[in-house]
Amino acid sequence: SGTPNTVNNNGLEKLYIGNRSGKNYAFIRHINMPTINKGVITYAKETLYLNSGTSTAQNISVYMVQSMWQSSSITWNNMPKESGMKLLAENVAPYNLKYEVDITNAVLTWYNGSNNGSNSNYGIMVRYYNQNISDYNSIYSGDYSIEASRPKIMVQYLDHSGGPPSGTYFIR
Repeated sequence: SGTPNTVNNNGLEKLYIGNRSGKNYAFIRHINMPTINKGVITYAKETLYLNSGTSTAQNISVYMVQSMWQSSSITWNNMPKESGMKLLAENVAPYNLKYEVDITNAVLTWYNGSNNGSNSNYGIMVRYYNQNISDYNSIYSGDYSIEASRPKIMVQYLDHSGGPPSGTYFIR
């Protein structure tokens, strides 16, 4: 959603980030997280695939979100606040066509006291690091028709004995 408006963009195949007719943030939440009964999460990564824009692949900032939201009703005027917990992101060259973000701390929070990732899982908010750049890009949304290009999380975990990684989940 761009600044400020009451338009909901639910169902769009791409989400804009950067400065395109105002500032644009993307909100992403993976609802169906896997059950990890006796495992210890060691690493989690969010992959966001670039679609179009100016192809500059500017640095992005990714934040945990503080409260519940629904894709069917979120707008600029009612979007949830970021938690202040900035997750790391890297500047990705345009030919890579993706952002990969270490979200281990977020996933650990979502699994704290829960074996299915539902504890305070309000998702993430994605925006350009420098919001004053006159530039934008778009990432494919969870509604994109080609599943392989939708946002995904990879979660690695150790079994309860602490042995080698005993599982990797890919969540779309």
